[in-house]
Amino acid sequence: MRASIDIRQRVQASRTPAAPRVALGAAAARRCAPAITRPSYNGAGAAVRRLVQTPKTAAVESPAIVAEPLPAPKQPEQFNWYKNWYPAALLESLQPDKPNALQLLGLDLVAWRTPEGEWSVLEDACPHRLAPLSEGRLHSDGTLIYHGWTFDGKGACKSIPQMADPKALATATGSARACELFGILWVWAEAGPTAWIESAATTPTSLAPDLLSGDWVPKGTWFQRDVPVSFDTLVENVVDPSHVQFSHHGVIGDRGAPAQAAASIVGDITCKGGFTVGYNGIGQRVENVVFSPPSSSRWHFPGDVHLQLFATPTRVGWTRVFVNMIGDKNSPNKRPPNDQLPLFVRIMITVIDSVPWLQHPLQHNKILDGDDYFLHKAERRLYKQGSHESWPKQYYMPGSVDAGVIGWRRWLDDFGSALPVLPRSAADLGPVLPKREMFDRYEQHTKDCPHCLVALRNINIAIGVLAAVAAVSLGAVVAAAVTGAAPLLSPFCAKAGAAGAVAAAVVAGLLKFRQLFIYYEYDHSEH
Repeated sequence: MRASIDIRQRVQASRTPAAPRVALGAAAARRCAPAITRPSYNGAGAAVRRLVQTPKTAAVESPAIVAEPLPAPKQPEQFNWYKNWYPAALLESLQPDKPNALQLLGLDLVAWRTPEGEWSVLEDACPHRLAPLSEGRLHSDGTLIYHGWTFDGKGACKSIPQMADPKALATATGSARACELFGILWVWAEAGPTAWIESAATTPTSLAPDLLSGDWVPKGTWFQRDVPVSFDTLVENVVDPSHVQFSHHGVIGDRGAPAQAAASIVGDITCKGGFTVGYNGIGQRVENVVFSPPSSSRWHFPGDVHLQLFATPTRVGWTRVFVNMIGDKNSPNKRPPNDQLPLFVRIMITVIDSVPWLQHPLQHNKILDGDDYFLHKAERRLYKQGSHESWPKQYYMPGSVDAGVIGWRRWLDDFGSALPVLPRSAADLGPVLPKREMFDRYEQHTKDCPHCLVALRNINIAIGVLAAVAAVSLGAVVAAAVTGAAPLLSPFCAKAGAAGAVAAAVVAGLLKFRQLFIYYEYDHSEH
């Protein structure tokens, strides 16, 4: 089966043969269909009529005057979170031979691959008794089966073993919607009678035109992690590059470097267009940060390589993060140039970037660990003392460098407050997680990453083999000395002892490295 669909295919709606086909560009395509019906969030004001009366006099009664209706206050356009495409999972993180559970906007979904190699996504609930379809299994013909009920790749119920009533089959029909772009499974978050038409006619707004056209491409492998931070707080942090040299010192930052910088909003903040923040000053390598709703934050560096981050709101208090470098398809560069670093360091970075199972534990996971506990606690303080709109009263931001934070919060307040997973109070977020859960790399990343999962398995094997070598070698030395077969200072004992010591040292190093795939408690005092 194919792991993905050629992104140069044309868009195909999976609902009916009559579905419209819409081309997205030379390097992008998707298969689209509907999702889950949700209400509209367009507000409307009401005209106000006033009756104004003048006082009566002894001679003349002044007529009543009816004023013209006051115009209704203009309501800002509200962003419809459901009528959009979201990056839901890396294709390589999904298991093609079984159903996969996903979450999006608080919705439980299930994704599976059909025999044709295409991915389908349904609401993760069998209409019979609401059992999770993700706990079912795939039939040989590609249908998803649970309790005997089977569903095909388009979401249609094909069989109810206990009865053969066509009407029953028709009422048990789900809605499939998914597309594949750049190694990521994208999901359209709404369904309904016309949702399949809308999804087929809508390009993912989180993808810039240069990506959709194929002029720019991913430069490395994608990284994915679920973080226990609310979507609004996560995006706030992502559009603030000024924190990097301090929070990520020794990883990708240097707290001793010049920090002077200024920033400003470039152009307007709009509902569907998001906003752009421009940066300048000796303390900033980033030129612009562009937020494109609902999910994209793109860091523009000088040159032909940018940082692309996607943040997908999965449930209250949790966000799925996707990270990669993107660049001009004709450029050999894999990351923004940094000639200030020593040559040896640049070579090491290049090596780490080329090996995902090194890049993920040593770089990407460390970056998120350096932020997440700060953000996890800060957002609980924000919502304990007010709503998401209380930030102007609670935040103290005297410098222009916080323009990204202000731009994001203004966009969220004006256009995005209908976000289904936006906390309304600290109670929605729950208590602060123990650090053992906060920094649980295995559950948040490793178990869904084929690169790290294979590396962890190989490390475990290597630890077992080398531990045995160490035990046998050191045991041979002891046995030879006790039995008198060889003096303790003999060449044999020296070689066996050295082999055992080296093996034991490597085991100790591997045990420490192994921990980076499972649990790593990031301590800023040590960085």
